[in-house]
Amino acid sequence: MKKLLCAVFSLFILLSFSSCNVKPGNVENAEISYGESEKYSKMDMDSAVQVVLDEFRTWNGFELYSISYAGDKKCLDESELDYCNSLRENANFVDCIIFYSSFHTPPNNNEGFNGNEDYTGWNWYLAREAGGEWQLLTWGY
Repeated sequence: MKKLLCAVFSLFILLSFSSCNVKPGNVENAEISYGESEKYSKMDMDSAVQVVLDEFRTWNGFELYSISYAGDKKCLDESELDYCNSLRENANFVDCIIFYSSFHTPPNNNEGFNGNEDYTGWNWYLAREAGGEWQLLTWGY
């Protein structure tokens, strides 16, 4: 009897998890626009974009449409670098890079977004210390 109860309970748990229908954020068809930069190479931008994509994949059911470099005028502005340094205690960031994105939210969303809507102009701020990797600091409007 105990074995039967354990088997039924195990099957119940397995079915409960499989019915969650959780899909990672979809980035497969996202258009990436690098623009032009006198400071950042495509490799610099690719490594920063990868950090954003990795985060976006954790947004269950969302679909990323596009991500684009904000441009040198914005990213190389000293006030943006100061802002990035203000976000982390004892930070010594020397580079700041910003991207804009557009995406769609899932219909039944409880992540603080309106469900089944498109968002555009969503900012992603990343920074790195000398010789370091890009760190995602903040995102939003």
